[in-house]
Amino acid sequence: TEQLSKAFEVLLTLDENTPLGQIKISDSVLINVLESPTQDVNGGKFEVHKHHIDIHYVLRGSEVAELAFIGDAELSDYIDKNDIGFCENLKPDSRITVPTGCFYVVFENRPHKPTCHIGNSQILLKKAVVKINV
Repeated sequence: TEQLSKAFEVLLTLDENTPLGQIKISDSVLINVLESPTQDVNGGKFEVHKHHIDIHYVLRGSEVAELAFIGDAELSDYIDKNDIGFCENLKPDSRITVPTGCFYVVFENRPHKPTCHIGNSQILLKKAVVKINV
């Protein structure tokens, strides 16, 4: 779609020097540029979005992300205005390592645990997350 093409056009101009904050592409597409300390892959909860697709693009550092199928898991603490809920006790069906300059796409209703560190070393990860309303 045109929205996705424009999002990638902007996304690929970003780098580790891009200021933190939000870039509005359209009413249905936003890019959040953020820094966050990585978490232990064995801790934390899976997050789920009902109404948007995420594209995670690493600007500095590397992260591990886990993906799972929601199955019969129940969302807890769902916040409608932020379109985010959490699932506990899910087993990941895949784990990916995402270095600087690479991205991954997470579709709606797909539990994912982003921003995990590789090994035991926590880092301050910088990334851009595209939010596309569906």
